Amino acid sequence: MRAAKTLITAALMALAVPVLAGTTLLDFESVSSVTTDLSKDKLYAGLGINFTTNAWSAASRKAKTDPGEGYFYRGLDANGFTNNRGGLWIWDGDTDTGELSFFINVAKGFNTEFGLSYTTGDGVAGRVEIYSEENGKGELVNDLALASTGACPADPSYLCKWNDPTISLNGKVGKSIRITGANTQLIFDDFRFQLNGGGTQVPEPGGVALSLAALGALAWSRKRKAS
Repeated sequence: MRAAKTLITAALMALAVPVLAGTTLLDFESVSSVTTDLSKDKLYAGLGINFTTNAWSAASRKAKTDPGEGYFYRGLDANGFTNNRGGLWIWDGDTDTGELSFFINVAKGFNTEFGLSYTTGDGVAGRVEIYSEENGKGELVNDLALASTGACPADPSYLCKWNDPTISLNGKVGKSIRITGANTQLIFDDFRFQLNGGGTQVPEPGGVALSLAALGALAWSRKRKAS
């Protein structure tokens, strides 16, 4: 009986632990088939997320549905189409070479870690920097160098080799992400982070298991007492 009470008490404590916030995903699948300036398009403004100049959306020319103008894809089916339609392109509206950067500002802030997928031209590298305030102000929370992924082996004019790194925020909060790289030579997709005060919340798995065990112990103890 004492063991059952102890387990029940522990379960109640487990239910009181913080929940895991749901991950916010920016997958760019709803972008226009025409290359669009995201500083004006406000694609994710409803989430309090905005982009500065040099951030442009693009849809893949190889998209299975509503193909666009972008020379990129991620995996092709037997008919040469891809389910990976939309992406974010670093571009200044011109074809000139040179290094560019843009900011993604997140009004609510985000924590835990930041993840992304990216592909680059051959020999091209980039960098991601996370700051504590919008537009790169405040503290540099963390940064990550983006190594070259290289061009597609079958068709070098396309970008199709993707890396999927994550960057820890080390217990801090970020409000802006600066991305730097060569003009027209980097494409990004699937930005992943946890918005402060947002996302679907789910209990910690350990807390759920402990709670179920406690309910079983309670039922067993009552049955034993009744007999």
